[in-house]
Amino acid sequence: MLVEFCIKNYKSFKQEAAIDLSATKMTEFSNTLIINGSEKLLPISVLFGPNASGKSTVFEAYKFMTDMVGGKFLLEKGNTFTQKPFLFDSYYKERETVFEVYFMLDDDSRARVFNYGFAILKNKIVAEWLNVKARTTKNYRIVFSRKGNELYRSVLSHADHEMIQNIITDDMLIATAAKILKISSLEGIYDFFQKNEFASEDIGTEFSSKDLSKEFIDDKEFLGKMLETFRTFDKTITGLRVDKNLEKKVLFTHQKSGSNGSIEIPMEMESRGVRKVFSLFPKIHKVLSTGGVLFIDEIDSGLHTFLVRSFIKCLTDKSFNAKQAQFIFTTNDVCQLSNDILRRDEIWFVEKDKNGSSSMFSLADIVDEYGIGIRKDESFSKNYLAGKYGAVPDTLE
Repeated sequence: MLVEFCIKNYKSFKQEAAIDLSATKMTEFSNTLIINGSEKLLPISVLFGPNASGKSTVFEAYKFMTDMVGGKFLLEKGNTFTQKPFLFDSYYKERETVFEVYFMLDDDSRARVFNYGFAILKNKIVAEWLNVKARTTKNYRIVFSRKGNELYRSVLSHADHEMIQNIITDDMLIATAAKILKISSLEGIYDFFQKNEFASEDIGTEFSSKDLSKEFIDDKEFLGKMLETFRTFDKTITGLRVDKNLEKKVLFTHQKSGSNGSIEIPMEMESRGVRKVFSLFPKIHKVLSTGGVLFIDEIDSGLHTFLVRSFIKCLTDKSFNAKQAQFIFTTNDVCQLSNDILRRDEIWFVEKDKNGSSSMFSLADIVDEYGIGIRKDESFSKNYLAGKYGAVPDTLE
């Protein structure tokens, strides 16, 4: 479970910025919170803000971190990572870029919080660390710390320490090496990131039914829920199936107009919205099965406001989300800025200043000159459009 994600000196984020999924003491929708030990976490966070503010950059940063831990740049021959620092300040062009997470493991009976991160400069890893905190304490203790290619502090056994020291390179993380070497005390880092899923704005065009898993195809209950979703915006859809004999071709059954007959239509002939919704469902299915994190960029692209709202309500329902998966969306759809579906600490804003530097803040962080925060019964969308919360295009300020 993701507790917090932080970045520094990555693209438009010059200073450290973080999205925190720890629940505040706010009381709305408390029944949807994820409880693990003494920690209360949010099942969903939604990022709002104008175009080019940096919302998609947060998506890209978390995906980059996931790809790095997964060894993507090691597995693909000729592919390497390249630092993308803040370019509008010459000082930061020569400084390291930092990625950091706080997370919990589902199968950790001690409900500990782990702090893992790394820093890169140019095309080299210059630092990496792992710290852990017991639920009964406030302080973290070091598990390992790395500078360059030297593992100089760790509580690992001598044998594990030496194996890691002998394998890590400028472009290999200890988190990746630990999985390769099957060092059980560190494999949880890799496993946490492997549960992450990502959906870009163009997911509907990138989707291939050949990639559908057997678990997804055989889950009749989930396919039934999918059908219910499709019928909320197209009542003519009466059936849905995946033909295993035709390269997993996805077929929708439609009721013919003015008759009792029906016809099957392949997914590629359906609307953009139908294609995008179906493309999202395998990823949703996976994180619901594993308790992972799904990050969707521009969820509103091609989808009606009411459908996005239905998604949010469904994904925060514990009867549907039993494994306590988490979801992060970016959107320009102000209609989702509503106390009907989101807590104040689940609403995040991304804005860019006149120097091109982005920052993130939660609706729960905003206070007036008297230190009074945003009330839960306010009209969030109305006040946002009026410029009360910031993070609006210059034309509205």
